[in-house]
Amino acid sequence: QINTEQGLIEVRGLHANVYARSRSGDISFRGIRGLVDVETGGGNIEGQLNKAPAGSQQRVATQTGTIILGLVDELNAALTLATSGVFATDFSIHIDPQPGQEPNKTARAEIGKPEANIEVVSKRGEIRLLRRLGFRPA
Repeated sequence: QINTEQGLIEVRGLHANVYARSRSGDISFRGIRGLVDVETGGGNIEGQLNKAPAGSQQRVATQTGTIILGLVDELNAALTLATSGVFATDFSIHIDPQPGQEPNKTARAEIGKPEANIEVVSKRGEIRLLRRLGFRPA
């Protein structure tokens, strides 16, 4: 568990679950072999998600920041997204307007088999889902 008021949280190559919270700092993660549950108030989040364990729940959230996620085609997860900002994605998503609410739109995507659930929320920031290649050892 990692908590900070303003500082950057950066997690790389951890073979465990990540639980990180920041009031206003940015959060960055990659190479995680475990579940991801990260949230910041005013900071941005940038990370990479690998294949999700079947039945797992993961969460990436910020109040006003941008979220950029690199995702593999073998993610095997159903994603629920919500923002009043912009969705930019390399994957197909279905967007549902939520007039008069904040966030004012939600979206759904399935990447691979929908065996796990991942929630991605930014009340006002942009959400970007980028396709990336999975690591393949030589």
